[in-house]
Amino acid sequence: MKFPTQPIVVKLGGSVITHKEKESTINQTNLRRLLTEIHSTGIAVVIVHGGGSFGHILAQRYSVTQGRSCSTPWAASLVMHNMACLNNLVVNEMLDVGFAPLTFPPHALLSDNLYFPSASRRLLEHAYLEGFTPVTFGDVVLDHKTGFKILSGDYLAAQLAIILKADALIFGTAVDGVYPDFSAPDLSPYTEIDQHTKFSTLGSDATGGIRFKVKQALRAAKVGIRTWIVNADKPSLLAHAITNQDILCTRVVWRR
Repeated sequence: MKFPTQPIVVKLGGSVITHKEKESTINQTNLRRLLTEIHSTGIAVVIVHGGGSFGHILAQRYSVTQGRSCSTPWAASLVMHNMACLNNLVVNEMLDVGFAPLTFPPHALLSDNLYFPSASRRLLEHAYLEGFTPVTFGDVVLDHKTGFKILSGDYLAAQLAIILKADALIFGTAVDGVYPDFSAPDLSPYTEIDQHTKFSTLGSDATGGIRFKVKQALRAAKVGIRTWIVNADKPSLLAHAITNQDILCTRVVWRR
């Protein structure tokens, strides 16, 4: 496996690696396939995974997204525990596939303002240069104003791509890309979007849905990182995205 100075950051969406409507249920078939695809490229990556049915359902049930004013530390701890359980399942699969995963819990990586201290950056860089695959995930983190809050895996993926000067940022989702109107499935997705592109969504979730994902993708694209939104439910597409092949997806760019 190659270990470049600039890694590729891969975000595995919770809707792809879990059965999102069944609480705390892993989609082991998808997870194993995707990790096998990533490993087969021989390219070093940093992996961020979403929460899916392990995080979103509980976060919404107990209003954890609204912080201490509407929820409780117990509820926040429950979500954190569930996310740690999901991360353990991901790490187990990574080991079986041949990765050397090293988990970085979000609360150990970021400061209270959600920035990465220099020490965290050095630790991440050291990990993948030594041959480990850093893994992190969307989670609940402490916050001085609200007590605690949800930290999106999409935000983490974009921030990691930026601070590590990543070669690419690939969002693996359950759709072919960004559609002009997500309520009209007969339409084709955009092959490319920028900060001026308009689109309509069906709704949101505990971490902001597709609109928030696009916002984070644009942050990476703005600093020149190759950023794609790919359907990871379709075999081989994620590997082809990592290796920069021409596939059906939405490329996110920043227009100067």
